[in-house]
Amino acid sequence: MAYQKKKIPREVRALRNRLNRVRHIAEQFEWNPQELIEESEQHLHSVEEMVNEYNAILAEADALRDKINQQTLRAQDLHERLRMVVIGQYGRDSRPYRMLGGVPPSEIDYSRKANKDKEEE
Repeated sequence: MAYQKKKIPREVRALRNRLNRVRHIAEQFEWNPQELIEESEQHLHSVEEMVNEYNAILAEADALRDKINQQTLRAQDLHERLRMVVIGQYGRDSRPYRMLGGVPPSEIDYSRKANKDKEEE
């Protein structure tokens, strides 16, 4: 599941549209709100930079999460390989297998499991 990237907020897009309209009005009616236009442009630029920075950080987080997942899968694979080596070398009923955390087949109570399955039916 990837993090959701942020879009330019609706209010910022509305400000950009309004700013374009103000420029058009200023040209037609000889009105000069240059200071307000510059402040608005700086603010728009600032918000867009923050959104881009946020999205870049999310991309880094996604990449790092993918690396962690790969390392976790690798650890699971190594764990299983170690278990298989011990089983191949010593068998499932051995002390080394128990030390590894395995439960030997001789210690599994299959009758209890069968009774539990019957109760569920």
